[in-house]
Amino acid sequence: MQDRDRVIGDTQTVQMVQLIRGRWLFTANETIRDGAIAIQSDTILAVGQWADLQARYPDATVLGSDQYAVMPGLINAHHHSNGVPNSLQGIEDDFLELWLVANLAGRSQDLTLKTLFSIAQLLRSGVTTVVDVASISGPVSTCVADLQQRLHAYQQAGMRVALTPGADYDSFLVHGEDEAFLSSLPPALQQQVKALIPLRPSLPQPDYLELMAHLAQTYQNHPHIAVWFGPSGPQWVGDELLLQIAEAAERVDTQIQTHAVESLYEKLMGPRLYGKSVVAHLNELGVLSPRFSIAHGVWLTEADIEILAATGAGVSHNPSSNLRLRAGIAPLNAMLAAGVTVGLGMDGTTLGDDEDMFAEMR
Repeated sequence: MQDRDRVIGDTQTVQMVQLIRGRWLFTANETIRDGAIAIQSDTILAVGQWADLQARYPDATVLGSDQYAVMPGLINAHHHSNGVPNSLQGIEDDFLELWLVANLAGRSQDLTLKTLFSIAQLLRSGVTTVVDVASISGPVSTCVADLQQRLHAYQQAGMRVALTPGADYDSFLVHGEDEAFLSSLPPALQQQVKALIPLRPSLPQPDYLELMAHLAQTYQNHPHIAVWFGPSGPQWVGDELLLQIAEAAERVDTQIQTHAVESLYEKLMGPRLYGKSVVAHLNELGVLSPRFSIAHGVWLTEADIEILAATGAGVSHNPSSNLRLRAGIAPLNAMLAAGVTVGLGMDGTTLGDDEDMFAEMR
């Protein structure tokens, strides 16, 4: 019998109560000095003064002491489980679009191990919930194997996750102008580019939609795993697929997160391709809602912010990544003042490659 278990009769086992103690206990509503939390399995039984809970549960095991602070787990609202950081693979920081191409030189890593490595870093800085955005490609069987490895890591670690896979279908080279750009290159360079960068989607759109809907429903009642739709960005998936994703997410009751208005070039893309800002275009499509969030939003205008506040769509703010990839500084204060729902993310690209949420908050 383990110390934390008490056996009743021959068949029933009740897990013992644990007290988590701290000099400061932070809750959603107050700070309790010399406080404690009583937990049993995954249930919080009571929150209060250390002396009171110690008297109520005299046989409980104790974690912590009056030298600790106890707080709720932090949420990383946008992340990529990169495993070994790009900077340690010789991929230097650069403007977003150039950096994305440079990432093709990254080494292949075991997906379960790289995810577990990222989880360990997140847990070390107090993150217990993460939106993990993953890129998938290839036939359905390959994508299923990819996602199963990532999900196995979260199952093994017990970390709360919204796994958010996406696939690219447009704008592999230049936003909205792949063919025109490719035809402008000398023939020899065209061949080199085609050999380096696949210019056709390897996962058919219907297969992506079916796979994601199936996974979202499969994990709908899981205690700590959810699956969201993760379209890479409006320019990479196109209007038709975005509409289908929004409909599917509504049908299976899950969320959507996409990259949007991260770089200056993405801001310039809106008027050129849509005749209006990217956010105004998304609003016109009808895909914005409280189940929809964008990552970055560095180049949001005042009108964009008003649209997000009105539709309930959220923003994941990623300050370290925005600086490292030369994107800029997002209008955080304006978003908060307008009532936009804003989360904080690390994007797998913190300034020190240490996934430290406290550094990100500072």
